[in-house]
Amino acid sequence: MVHPDVNQRFASAMDALEALAVKRSRGISAEEMADFLGEPPPPVYEMVIDPHFAFVRDFSEGLAAVTFEDRLGYIDSNGKFVIPPLIEIDPLSLYREGTYQFVEGLARMMVDHRWGYINTEGKYVIPPQFDGADNFADGLARVEMDNQYGYINKRGRFVIAPQYESAARYFSEGLAGVEIDHKYGFINRQGQVVISPQFDSADSFHEELARITLRDKYGFINKAGEIVIPANFDVAHSFSQGLARVRIDGKYGYIDNTGKVVISPEFDDTFRFTEGLALVRNDNRYGFINTAGFLVIPLQFEDAFPFSSGLAAVKLEKSWGYINPLGEFLVKPQFEDASPFHGDRAAVKKGHGWGFLGEVRA
Repeated sequence: MVHPDVNQRFASAMDALEALAVKRSRGISAEEMADFLGEPPPPVYEMVIDPHFAFVRDFSEGLAAVTFEDRLGYIDSNGKFVIPPLIEIDPLSLYREGTYQFVEGLARMMVDHRWGYINTEGKYVIPPQFDGADNFADGLARVEMDNQYGYINKRGRFVIAPQYESAARYFSEGLAGVEIDHKYGFINRQGQVVISPQFDSADSFHEELARITLRDKYGFINKAGEIVIPANFDVAHSFSQGLARVRIDGKYGYIDNTGKVVISPEFDDTFRFTEGLALVRNDNRYGFINTAGFLVIPLQFEDAFPFSSGLAAVKLEKSWGYINPLGEFLVKPQFEDASPFHGDRAAVKKGHGWGFLGEVRA
């Protein structure tokens, strides 16, 4: 909404917009623009936890794993240790996706090559005993024993015994893909096969559709196991916000849930849509498109992450900063490395250590 004072000064909305364009062309600051429009000023982001950790995980359920003097502990959003840095860990396990993050109140840990789970007090509630383990989702977690996969509950008891050659990391929309006799099908949360093993590979359901492969081509099935988008694509990825990225003749574009190409394949790489925008790459430069396929943030960045919490981490001239959906820097490039925002915190590297960036003024 245009500020009332502006309405008084201009006879029409068009006059106001023209004046606004003049102000923008003269380099008006974001704060001045907000004041001109009668809107609250843009948020300000600063270091809220100093960068003195060798390693950090993103915040999850209010806690972030950090290493301090070769030990793992957990801090809260103010940087205070909630679980002291006393946990001995295998350094290689730090780089496994999702390791040491709290999900549904539990975090997976590896000790002496065995996996277990701790609670938010740092106590083991499921002792290390598994060859592999994943985070909980809807009360179940995939675990591995003797090269077979099954699912446990939060008491550490098997709900679905380890019996599969391969299995989805988590149940999605009530189903999980599993491998039986070298073919993939789907089971429900009771372990019953509801889509018979018939595919060369299968991924989790997203937005009622699951990606499958047949004869090295990708397509999609519904929950009845029916192929609704034929397996004709060289590469395809799961649906997000109604669109799935696919590769056709060496270039990436997007299809809708009927299989129709709605964003033509013209990019070297693409990523899933988040918050209405998708990260795309051409000629080693990254930008963002909207769901209509228009390039709304030009291809200019050396690297970037998808949008989360209204911001995207981007790399420009060898430094990382954060932009808003208009492509404006709310945090100027200044970091050696950065990660996406998770809630109101983002892990950033400055100097030789990692800390956290956060909003300090609404």
